[in-house]
Amino acid sequence: MQSKYIALLGDDFIGSVRRLGLIAFRMAMIFTVLRSFEHGTLENPMIFDDEDFDAAMELVKVLMKHSSHVFSELPEDVTLPKPKNLKEQFLDALPKTFNRQDFLKMATTLGIKEKRLASLCKLLIRLASLGWYYIYWAFKRSYAF
Repeated sequence: MQSKYIALLGDDFIGSVRRLGLIAFRMAMIFTVLRSFEHGTLENPMIFDDEDFDAAMELVKVLMKHSSHVFSELPEDVTLPKPKNLKEQFLDALPKTFNRQDFLKMATTLGIKEKRLASLCKLLIRLASLGWYYIYWAFKRSYAF
């Protein structure tokens, strides 16, 4: 049953199939306990018979059809873009070449504090050394590292 539904609906459905397998086992055990109470005997260990297993499987077949229908009606998995952190926003907002005024203006626009600005300067120096940015100015002494 598992391979049939996985072939039809894909690997994303495997959790539902296995969950229903566990549900079938639990239902069969409940039917066995109820049958034991009905007959007035409690065996140790309890072993469910074919009648209990077949009843549980009939219920699970209906549940499996329902699960597959609901699963097929679900919308496609849409991954939303991860929101950018402040550093990514800052780097995206800077042009490839910029000067000190552009740098400070962008930092002010994004509300970056002076301590954070210092760490961004370090990052930009590293990126400039890799050729990602060209920096036209030398940092003031307060931003020197």
